[in-house]
Amino acid sequence: MKNLVIVLLSFTALANCSPLNQDVFTAKNNILEVAQMLGATKLISLVEAAGLNATLSGKGPFTLFAPSNAAIDRLDPWIRNSLPKNISLLKEVLPLHVVSGSIMSSSLSNNKVVKGLAGNILRANIYIRDSTVVTINGAVVTHADNIASNGVVHLIDDVFQVNSAQSIAEWAKDIPSVFSTVATAIKITGLEKTLSGPGPFTVFLPTDEAFGALPRGLLDYLVKNHPEYIKDLLLYHTVEGCFYSAGLVDGPVQSLYDKQDLTIRLTTDKRFVTVNTNVVTGPNSPMANGVVHVVERVLFPPNWDAAKLGFE
Repeated sequence: MKNLVIVLLSFTALANCSPLNQDVFTAKNNILEVAQMLGATKLISLVEAAGLNATLSGKGPFTLFAPSNAAIDRLDPWIRNSLPKNISLLKEVLPLHVVSGSIMSSSLSNNKVVKGLAGNILRANIYIRDSTVVTINGAVVTHADNIASNGVVHLIDDVFQVNSAQSIAEWAKDIPSVFSTVATAIKITGLEKTLSGPGPFTVFLPTDEAFGALPRGLLDYLVKNHPEYIKDLLLYHTVEGCFYSAGLVDGPVQSLYDKQDLTIRLTTDKRFVTVNTNVVTGPNSPMANGVVHVVERVLFPPNWDAAKLGFE
């Protein structure tokens, strides 16, 4: 028991998380009961709707990354309202939050990955800024190491919606309605192997609409005459390391292209980010080898212009 208290206190200091007062419950409570005591009542309702309460009340052990009520409230209204009625979707989403075995915070390190029950990759990141923040697939751990009879519960401030078993390159390729241009660019520039590798990488990924906003003929011109520029352009959208919104700070961050910087700006709650003044419209999509932030415009290095490209 003494060692348990030391673990709880040490990670609380590290992650600036506040575990629930251990006097409120004992290890006789299962992970769903502990989540309920932590205030994650909306999660419990979804677990019951999906018929998963018997499984998660079973022997285990399990680690549950439990979204708070506020996290569920922040979901897109269409998703939030449809979840209780869409049992098949619930059975896809809820296992993303569960890992087999008891994983205490003391065993986590930056970029450590574990596999969820859905086969998804869960990556821990520890960001040391003004205070230390611990995230799991970008969700901030707010209450860590809440012991249960069949495992442990960590309360988080977001809901996992993406099965992060794919690499960045694979994910872009599998969504041709949105990323066909960048997926093709990744392939023709030889970056498919890199962006399918272990990484981790942070990629600010432009949509087809973003490429469509380029000057008419520019993309075709570069593909035919300067494919090396397409590769440089993709590398400019890529940063070494895994930086979710919670790990980003105002200021420059070095890209993989010629050590050229991207400029990050973010709101106080770090939920809205711009890169080179362009809005990140889809932040924090977890991948097996990093994270994708979807951007509304193609980003160009500051030293590029029409003369350099040979396109007038």
